[in-house]
Amino acid sequence: SPDDNVRYLDDLSWAQETALKLGVDATVENQEINIEKIRAEAEKMVSRRYTDMKILPSTGYGTLKLENILKYFLPDGRYKFIKKNLSELDPNAKITDMQWSSIVKEAFGKKKDEPLEVPGYWWLLIAGDRNPKKIIELFDNNIVKQNY
Repeated sequence: SPDDNVRYLDDLSWAQETALKLGVDATVENQEINIEKIRAEAEKMVSRRYTDMKILPSTGYGTLKLENILKYFLPDGRYKFIKKNLSELDPNAKITDMQWSSIVKEAFGKKKDEPLEVPGYWWLLIAGDRNPKKIIELFDNNIVKQNY
């Protein structure tokens, strides 16, 4: 069900954020193809919902508001650094969790094993369908609104 999909992604988001805070890499070992299929469908659902309605799902700790996530990327032009790194990738590539974590850490001046707290950062990857071009558009369309 859609609610189960969001709960599953919320759990994955929590795991990714915890790993970022601890300064470690996190990967999801999919023992079964069924789990990977569920994850892919859940991510597609969230990405479509964002593309169509410009809203992110409600999670265990409330509705995700894009502006509350993006505010962490405003200081020091961090979003410009992320856009630059994303523009160097194949525009049709699917960004992995580890690639995204690495890009975000670099934008904040952190090394691979250094801790960093950026609540909700993983949802940007999902809202952008793991696609560099779509994530750049997400930043372009929303950072401008916050930077009056």
